[in-house]
Amino acid sequence: MKIFRKVKEVYKRHQKAMHSMSDDDILTIIRNNNGRITATGLARQTVLTYIQASLKLQSLYDKGYLKITYSNSGMTQIMVLKAQTLPTIASSSKLTDAKVLQVVIQAGGKITPAALCVALECSIDEARKKLDELQMKDVFDLEVTDKGAILYVLNDIDCFQDSKVKNLPK
Repeated sequence: MKIFRKVKEVYKRHQKAMHSMSDDDILTIIRNNNGRITATGLARQTVLTYIQASLKLQSLYDKGYLKITYSNSGMTQIMVLKAQTLPTIASSSKLTDAKVLQVVIQAGGKITPAALCVALECSIDEARKKLDELQMKDVFDLEVTDKGAILYVLNDIDCFQDSKVKNLPK
């Protein structure tokens, strides 16, 4: 009977580890690795064991997110993101409208994707995508500097310069 209890405990730990990482989490890790990863690489970067990482990658492959390539020696299997999955991954960005607006207000109403990237510690692509999203919602206007840099200019900066808005709790 003790052996069954032990097997059950091991199985519960395995299930907990497998559920701790969502497909979006794994896809984000792969994207941050230039769209390529091995089971060993995934296991090193997460709480998953090699076998669990291998199972997760196989699951993503079965769902059509990944394709298989091999190293030059042919000894290592590398999972590579398929091109059409990239927009799906990008939509899982952790940048919120509020965070972006707070940074832009602190910057005086004008910001570049590079400045937002540094301020929020995100990728330049995420920063640009979020600024473009907000620009499409008419939150920002685009302005080009003499040097050719694109600035995102907050449309209603005057509203945020009001003393009541400045004193809001953070």
